[in-house]
Order: sequence, then C-alpha cells, then structure tokens
Amino acid sequence: MLQITQPIVASAENDYCVNVTIEGLNPNSFYYYQVLVDGEPVDYDGYPILTAPTDEMRTKFSIGFGSGARAHKDGLQAIWLQVQNARPHAFFWLGENEAFSGLAPEFQAEEYRKQRSVPFLQPLLRSIPQLSTWDAPAALAQDELAESLEIFQRYWPNPSFGTEQAPGSYFTYNYGRVDFFFLDTFSYPTRPINRLYSARFKWLGFRRSSQIAKLSSRYCSAGAAGAIPPRRARTLGWPSLRIV
Repeated sequence: MLQITQPIVASAENDYCVNVTIEGLNPNSFYYYQVLVDGEPVDYDGYPILTAPTDEMRTKFSIGFGSGARAHKDGLQAIWLQVQNARPHAFFWLGENEAFSGLAPEFQAEEYRKQRSVPFLQPLLRSIPQLSTWDAPAALAQDELAESLEIFQRYWPNPSFGTEQAPGSYFTYNYGRVDFFFLDTFSYPTRPINRLYSARFKWLGFRRSSQIAKLSSRYCSAGAAGAIPPRRARTLGWPSLRIV
C-alpha cells in the first residue's frame, strides 16, 4: 500500500518543523516511510515504524526512558546504541531535556536542534514515538514562559499539552492497554504549591476516574517545585505518584 501525503510547507517561523498525519494504517503493523523534500527522498531506503496496537489487542512491549541528554556535553551520546539494541517500542524523556528556558528563544530552539542532530539518536527518532516532559527551571515571566513552551511544542509531538487553563507538558498516552500519565512539575517553579498544582491534580483525578486500561504508570520529572530543594527533588518529589 503506497500513500503520499499532501505537500506541507515548512516555514522559518516554526523552525521548519511540521506535523504530518497519515490515515488508514493498520494497528500493530510495520511500515516504511520516506520524507520527500521538493519531490526528492531524503533517504532512499526509508525508515521503519511500528504502529501502536489497539486497546483490544494483547501484546508485549517495552518502554525506554531517561533524562539529562546534553548535546553540548556529549555530541555522540553512544548510550543510544544500547537503547537501539534494547528495541523499545517508545522512549520517554523525563526531565532536563535541553533545559535552557532561561536563554533567548532563538538559542532555546538551537539547543533542541543540536540534540536532534546527535548521530546515534537518529534511528530512534525516526522509528519510535518520542514523548517528553518540559523543563522550565528558570524563574521566567509569564510571557517568557509561554514562549518557551511554544518552542518546546515545536520539537516534541506529545499527544497534548496540559489544559487550556493550565498549559504545560502533562498528558496521558496509551500503548498496549496501558495508560501512561506524564506529570509536569517544572512549568511554574516560583508559584505557591496550592495554586500551582490545583488544576493539574484536578486533571489527574479526572483522567484516572475515566481510565479504562488494565494498568497505569505515572511519570514525574522532578519534585513539587518550591516545596523541596532542587537537589533533593529528583528523589523525594511526589513519591506516591511515581511509577506504580
């Protein structure tokens, strides 16, 4: 089955990032795809991809996860070779993913591009889902925070980005009859905890009450900001909401 999507124009305003939706694919099936630029393929061999199973399917799968990748510290990141050998069905980036929200917007985007250019990471980026929490540890004004989140959204195709009242990188993702809850704790580090998390806890409670999967797993990038010193937040924050 050969499909060709409608042409999409990549613009400088969006750092030449585009979203492409492909309809009509079968679940839990392998496909190969190519990216064409001006009608010519970027790679003639194409890239493999496995579509997700439906909720009715019983299947075995594995998930890779980690944090702290820094292209300016390690331009090769050979660890990705080991991740490739493990053959995960998806990879979750859980914290400190190019955490440069204090930089000017153009430099934030450049840090994302540098990480996307790491050679050993390319096969994973092209073949399995990549989902991420957003890092904004700097004390930013509201307009700067919104701009930083917008840049994050260009480079990370998460299923959703919080709620309209409280945008962020918290969301749910379903794979193989398992619900994954991503809990964003970096968005507003200077706000009081009772106001900071009220909207998100409400969201989490609603999502859990409507859960239909047999198993759920919760991920949190750091502790409740403002309640726990930053150096201790990695291990102490939200212990009851970590992987269950």
